Order: sequence, then C-alpha cells, then structure tokens
Amino acid sequence: MKSFFILISLTTSLAAIIHKRAERPHVQNANHIFNAIHSSMRQWGSSLNHNGMSVFLATVPQDVELYHGTDSETRINGTEWLAFEPEHAMIFARGRHGPPPDRDGERYPPGSHPQSHDSHGGPQSDHEHEDRYPPPPSPPPGPPDQSEGQRFQHPPPPPHHFGHEEDERRNEWEPEHLGDALAEQRPIFQSRAEGEEPHGYLHTYRTKHPLRLLYVDGQSAAKSEKGTLDVQDMVLLHQNPPEEAVFVAKYGMIDRHEDADRHSPPSGPQPNHDKEKYSRGQGRPHFPPRSEKRLGPPHGGPLGEGQRAERLCQLAQTEYEDRIDGILRMEGGFEIILCDMAKHLDVISIARTKPDAGGPGPGRDDGDMLAYYRAVAARYDGIGAGRVTLDYENFVSLFAIDNAVFFDESRRPRVRNETKIVAPVKEAIKAMALKDASGDVGKNWQAITDMVVARYADPIAYLASGELNQLHDFKAEADHAMRPFIDYGDRNTAREIERCSIQHLPSTAPSNANQGKPAYDSIHAVTSVLCRTLSAVGEIDTLAHGVSMLRGLKSWLGWTTWKRCRGCAEHEVCFLPIWPAGSAEDFEHPQCRSHVSGGPGTYWGGFGKPPRSHDRP
Repeated sequence: MKSFFILISLTTSLAAIIHKRAERPHVQNANHIFNAIHSSMRQWGSSLNHNGMSVFLATVPQDVELYHGTDSETRINGTEWLAFEPEHAMIFARGRHGPPPDRDGERYPPGSHPQSHDSHGGPQSDHEHEDRYPPPPSPPPGPPDQSEGQRFQHPPPPPHHFGHEEDERRNEWEPEHLGDALAEQRPIFQSRAEGEEPHGYLHTYRTKHPLRLLYVDGQSAAKSEKGTLDVQDMVLLHQNPPEEAVFVAKYGMIDRHEDADRHSPPSGPQPNHDKEKYSRGQGRPHFPPRSEKRLGPPHGGPLGEGQRAERLCQLAQTEYEDRIDGILRMEGGFEIILCDMAKHLDVISIARTKPDAGGPGPGRDDGDMLAYYRAVAARYDGIGAGRVTLDYENFVSLFAIDNAVFFDESRRPRVRNETKIVAPVKEAIKAMALKDASGDVGKNWQAITDMVVARYADPIAYLASGELNQLHDFKAEADHAMRPFIDYGDRNTAREIERCSIQHLPSTAPSNANQGKPAYDSIHAVTSVLCRTLSAVGEIDTLAHGVSMLRGLKSWLGWTTWKRCRGCAEHEVCFLPIWPAGSAEDFEHPQCRSHVSGGPGTYWGGFGKPPRSHDRP
C-alpha cells in the first residue's frame, strides 16, 4: 500500500511540474517531441517509436548515391522507390517467375489477370476493371466532418508507372511465407522464352542536385495497421487516402480465406465510425468463396502502397507547387519515394545481381539475412556522411497541436482523424513546404538532445535499477549529476534546477513560434522535469521512494537508448522489430542475434491477419 501512495505521489509531482509549463500543447507532449527530434533519421529510435507523428523538411545533397532493385535493366525515369543502402535495394533485385495463381491455384493467362496492363502499358479500362472488381457493399456513412475521400469507394487501378513495379517491390515476403492472399497482389509479367532464367538488377544513381523532401518520421514505410501510416493517410492524404487503407481501417485486416467468413454476411454491430476512425471496427465484410469474384479493393501493394506513393507525388506537384521532390520514409532502411527520377538523378550503373541473394525471402540463407540486418544496424545511430540534413527549426509535429493525437490500447500515438483537427496541420505542412528553401537548415536541435541523453541516460538507469541498497549511496549518485549546478556557499534550489535545465540550450530562447521555439520549449521542459526530479532526491526519506521517483522519470522520458543491446559480438546484431520482421518479445527485449529468420514476424501481424493478442506490446 505504501508503494502505491509513493507512485501516486510521483505521478502527481511530475504532472505538476509539467503543468507549470503546459500553456502550449508542445510542452504538454514535450517528452514525445524531444524523442521525435532525438530519433529522427536514426534506425534504432525510429524503429521503437514506429508511429511517427512529425514531418520535417529534409535535404539530400548533390552527388549522393541511391539504389533501386528490380527485374529490369532499363533505367527508371518516373516515380519510384530508392534506397540509401545497396543491401536494402537488393532485396527487390530479383527475377520474376511468371504470373501468380488465382484464388483456385490456377495461373492467369497473359493479359487476363485482374491487374494486367493493356497493350500500351497503361492500366486497364474502367469497364474491364469493374468487371473483375465489383464494388463492395457501401458501409455506413462516417460522421459529418469526415471528408468524402475517406469513405470507401470503388478505387481506380494502380498507376502504371509506379504501382505495377511497386506491387512486386512491396511483396517482400513471397507467397510461401504469406499464402495466396499475397500472391493475388503480384502483377502479370511478360512471358519469357523457354529456358530463359529471370534476373534481378541493382540500379545505382546519383543526385544531380540537392533534393528537397518531406520526411515522415517513425517507421513510416511499414505497411501495418498499428499506426505507422497515420500521418500519410490521415493527414497528408486526408481527402484522398488509398482505398485499400480505408478498407482495412473500417473492417480490420481480414484473413480472406477463413472458411467461417466465406459464405456468411456481416454479423454483429457495424464498424464504429467515430472520430478515432482508424480503430478496428467490429463488423466484418463478406468475402466470397474462391469460385466467386473477389470482394474488396484491388491491391496497389500492401495497404494501397502504390496508390499512396502516386497520390503523395500528386500532392507534391500540385498543393506544394512542385517544391517537394519526394517523400523520405523508413522501414528496414531509409528510402525515398522520388517523384521524377529523370529530372533528379544520373544513372551510374545497372548490374545483374547474384540469383536468390540479397536479403529476406525464400532461398535466402542465414548469411544473406545477417548481411542485410548488419546493413540496417549500421544506421541505428544515423544515416551518416551528411547524406540527409533535417530542418529542426521549422517542423510540424502533431504532438504540438492540441487534441491531434490520442494513445491506443497499446499506448501507441495515433492521429485523431477529424477534419477540423487535421486541416490546420495540413496547412502548416503546406506552409513549411512552400517556404523559402534557403532557410531549410538552422540550429541542430538533435545535437542538443544528444548531449542531454549522453549526460543523463546512464545515471538515471542506474538510479532506477534498484541496485543501490543504501539511501546514502542513492542520494550521492543523484548529487553527482547535480553538483556542477550547485553553489554550496549560497544554496538556492530553484536556481540550481534552472542552471541544470538550460546547460545545453542557447542563452536566448527563440521568439518565433514557428522557428525553433517548439524544439527549444520541449527540450527545456524535459530537462526541467529531469533536473527537478534529481534535485528532489536530496529530500526523500526512504530508498523505495527514491527508486519509484526515478523509475517514473525513466518511464516518462522513454529514451530508446535504454533498450539497446550491450556487448553484441562481431558476428551478431541487436535485433528489434523492423517491418515486417520481429515479435513483441523483440520489441520489449531486443537481443544480440547471429541468426535472423526470413519470414514475417508476429509483431506486425503480416498481411491479411491482425496480430494475435499475446503479440501486442
């Protein structure tokens, strides 16, 4: 009972500290904004804080190499995906082996697959498309403030210059791993001469000039319903999200081959279309047996990835007046959706790759997998070599906007999908995209968060560990952290805390609400809570009280460095869930591994099935 009151006291004191500075939302969520800045463009922190809620302007300088994996040896000129690491691109540098089976296991003849293209290389006509994809039953209408674009509509076919290849690229795990539901997504390919072997190719390009991109933080390239796509689908594409994502949002990820669902109409209450629209609905749509036509939207890659990329580029070219060249995101490596490769890139080389090598998927051995994850792990602390510069002075975070974010049952941030809330966020991102490009690089606020974490992470972890057995030793450890800010000849607690909190900050706080102030205020709020807690240790009466205080502080700060493996051998990597691999245990307790499985992990739920209850964090 005593421990309970200690915890309540700690929670109340932390809340009181924050409330004193909580006139603005970005101070209320100061810990989340601090972590967004600290983890930006870093594979480790962005993998753990996978539901990114912030958008930054990013610059890729001239003469940076970028990579693309495909089955074609022809350079690409339109909209496509590019990786910063060759190992990431080589996952997709594989030959194709003919058309996928239909729902009955039979092969579609060339030109007759639902996603085949016409003789001119473009999508099929609307008439042909509708014949193969009858529209689903209309779901109940959403609340009045939802835009028409968010309601499920019969979608167009995927765009020919992105979706056709993107379908294959995004099907990273072959049907052997995910079943024939995934095989349905794979497009038809041109037949080859008998005996001809398919080949994969690694394309290497260089930037002709600096690229100006929008960076969506977190694992924003992860195709999951955990919230990784919220900012793209609910904010950037608020009025025109991919239909596949809307379908999943309303009905949940469906196993289309469950016998119990094939012949039965929807039962139970209808999906809940409240303001938290992307929560799973309770109703389930009717999926027909294999012999009937498939219900639901056609795939543009998992969760409408092809449509998403196309519409993001349309947004860049229209609403952002062609001042944004693409979208920067992250999954198992950082990637760019570049909207015009001919305009921005020179081709350096196009090389045939070794068959069945290069990363996850069937036919890959442990050495291939480990090589890929080593390349991923090499970017845990940053992409390196100045290949990307972020503007930390002027970014947009939903954490800084009142009521824009809620936390789901797994304590993950989600976008509150209401037009009246999202509209000003979209306008702020548009203003950021259209601002004078000469001001894209300002003060590096991430470097300041690095200084704070480097100074305090180990002392806080030690104090919260329970390894100190004496109250005197516990107080002495906290005093070591505060000692540089104390004048022992003239003690003043308030002055000591303020000196501690501003140690790494500029002497003058920014005055412009949109130019550095959110970063400054959030960092200052975090260091104030941290320093006040360390200072308060000197006044505690029991060791249990002190440990509870520091554990509460550690939980509130949520620094991802505390989950890093220690002491991995040269042949091991510190493994954590990076889409689509990993488990809930990997998320809670990342471990050193020398063998990595190539199949999809239970943490993300795969395609077509939600995570099992015990796999949710």
